[in-house]
Amino acid sequence: MQRRQILSLSNGFQDSLEFLMNTIDQGQTLSRWNILKSALNTFSSGLLDDNPGQSIKIGLAAFGGTTGDTSTNKPYGMIGNFGTVSADTVYRGFTADKSEFTGHAILNTNPIGGTPTFLGIDAGMDLLTMDSRYQGRPGAEKVLITLTDGQPTHGNLSGYHGLWNYTGSNANNRVERTTESNTRVERFIPGSNLFEGNGTATTTAIKNSTISRANTRITNSIHSYAIGFRIGQDQDATDVLNALGINGRYFADTPSQLQSVMTAIKDSIINLSALIRDAKVFDPMSQYVDLNAATVQTSALRVNLTTPRTMTVIPSIDGNYPQYAQNVVIDKTGNKVNLSNLTLSGSSTKLDGFRVEYEVTLKDAYQDGKFYPTNDPTYLADENYPNPFGFAVPSVKHYKTISIPVEKIWNDDNNDWNTRQDITLQLQRQNGSNWENVANNAFAIAKTATGNALKHTFSNLPSYANGQVINYRIVEIPARVLGYDPGVPTPVSTNVQANDKTLKMTNNLKKIPLGKFTKINQNGDRLTGVKFKLFKSDGTTQIGAEKISIANGEVDFSDIQLPVGTYILRETEALPGYETAPDKTIIVTDTGTTTANLVITGLDEKPNEDGNQVVNHLRLFTLKVTKEDNHGNALEGATFTLKRTIPTPETPISGTTNQNIFTFAGLSAGTYILTETSPPNGYIGVEAMTVVISANGQVTINGVVQEATPTEGETLIELTVKNKEKGQLPSTGGHGTQQFLVAALVLAGIAGVIAVYYVYRNRKEAE
Repeated sequence: MQRRQILSLSNGFQDSLEFLMNTIDQGQTLSRWNILKSALNTFSSGLLDDNPGQSIKIGLAAFGGTTGDTSTNKPYGMIGNFGTVSADTVYRGFTADKSEFTGHAILNTNPIGGTPTFLGIDAGMDLLTMDSRYQGRPGAEKVLITLTDGQPTHGNLSGYHGLWNYTGSNANNRVERTTESNTRVERFIPGSNLFEGNGTATTTAIKNSTISRANTRITNSIHSYAIGFRIGQDQDATDVLNALGINGRYFADTPSQLQSVMTAIKDSIINLSALIRDAKVFDPMSQYVDLNAATVQTSALRVNLTTPRTMTVIPSIDGNYPQYAQNVVIDKTGNKVNLSNLTLSGSSTKLDGFRVEYEVTLKDAYQDGKFYPTNDPTYLADENYPNPFGFAVPSVKHYKTISIPVEKIWNDDNNDWNTRQDITLQLQRQNGSNWENVANNAFAIAKTATGNALKHTFSNLPSYANGQVINYRIVEIPARVLGYDPGVPTPVSTNVQANDKTLKMTNNLKKIPLGKFTKINQNGDRLTGVKFKLFKSDGTTQIGAEKISIANGEVDFSDIQLPVGTYILRETEALPGYETAPDKTIIVTDTGTTTANLVITGLDEKPNEDGNQVVNHLRLFTLKVTKEDNHGNALEGATFTLKRTIPTPETPISGTTNQNIFTFAGLSAGTYILTETSPPNGYIGVEAMTVVISANGQVTINGVVQEATPTEGETLIELTVKNKEKGQLPSTGGHGTQQFLVAALVLAGIAGVIAVYYVYRNRKEAE
């Protein structure tokens, strides 16, 4: 927030200034004298032409002398009288009339040689300080201007004590006072014992006595200036002018230089008439604002007091920017605007003024809508007044607001698990060590929200309170979403000074690995090659890849991370001879209070432990024995006995006979002996056969692996036994007594049955 400040100053006028064109050196050539008179004419015009109330008055004094012996050519000092009084007791030593000044006899009498500077000093100082004699104004500012065109050629001796030392019988020891030009000029001529010098050359003694006289008479209460016209700028001249001009000494060699010097002194004199003179303005900024120093601009003001009243503003870049305004020194460092060398004058018809404009910026900490002063006490200090002038201090306010974007971030695989829930982001502001809800600033987010629906901006929030920045944060309601870590705000808080004001609330979905389990059968044997898949609760959306139990029965789902929810573990392919295990429902729950704590249930034990098992039960087997002759024809009349020997011997297992087919059902894992107890008539019997059903469902007959055919509710073992007729010769290399044994395994498929035959032939056949 920026505000432009305007500090304007204007001034009345002072009605008591007297200055003296003192010690006009009449010991100069006619040419120089004419140049001087021209400069004085311009000088007086600038002072007296616009001088309402005769606030400025001018007096005249002169000094000069003839050259030669001091007994006949004596120096003099003169004081001008502007009155008409014929008596010599009361003079009017000052005038406010330009014509009176320029027409005075002193300025219209041609000069003669000699430079008794000490007499000019006394003539000027007496005119300025003897108010009762010369009708001076005691309260007026006094100015002494000494103009000389040469080094002093007369100096005072020890017996000289001033112009009014005119008593005594010896004329050489006193000052003679006379009047002339109808009492318009008062002349003072010292006796020969009171001065030294012949009027043509200076000496060190003359110079030193002149400087001493100046130091004695010219005090700091008198504003003194000295002008050396065509006198050179050597050290002697500089020393004398320094003594004569406490407030300024000048050298001029040309008429134009002299005019410039007189103008500069005139401006200084005008300043002395001002109510505000050489003043200082102190304008410090308050602690609540910063000054924009580059915006400081100044203007001069001219106020017209006549009807209608007007004010003219003259910017500093204007070619008519007045000198008094140019003289002002501006200090805009250190969060302040200080002015010095400020002088403002005026008259009954117009006033001078000065304006300073600048911009301040209300500090961020105070942009809370309250009024704050832009400045500390601002005042003007001037030597004329013991008490400074104060200025009204303006105030500024600005309500700086902040907009805070917020965003909800779910790190949960784009809600692929459908775990989100409706939440609300509540805006809070800090109050001391506490946080308070900001009313009407809550953002509700549906669990189905995506994209921009997860974003919001809280607007028109105050930035500061009581000079302190306000911190904001967001909290999530509820404080925790099940299955997720507690929401993490980034950043924790923000304020108007932060580079990035966006507040984000992030929830990370918590997951737990399904882990490992062991595939076994009902006997505890570990099963290899069983296949599993994991599905979402719909039972159709697969999660991850299919897993297969390895040699130790282990099924490893550790690479699958699950969030809260319900899942289906499905055995997709069991081992032959085993029932397919039913689907298992896996449930991941969050039992935590302030943080997520996921737990898996649905397996036998906790994840990743050896005891976590999935059991497959082996199906019961049915042995189907088909009896054929050597030519593949059905052969009836045989009988078979099946007896289990391992794990425990059992009584023979009864079966059923249908012509040439013998069926033994309900066989579990174990070792069985199949014996043909009675062969058909005319046929050779076969040897007993060992049938082994292993715990993992593998079937061997006489040590040869047989394929079993799973059917609904059981596994079928098909065996074909062939008998030879008696009297057939045995095959070469045969066992002689063994018959053909053909076992047939039928594999069940979708479209049909594939038969795989294994033929075991005895190398000996019974006769």
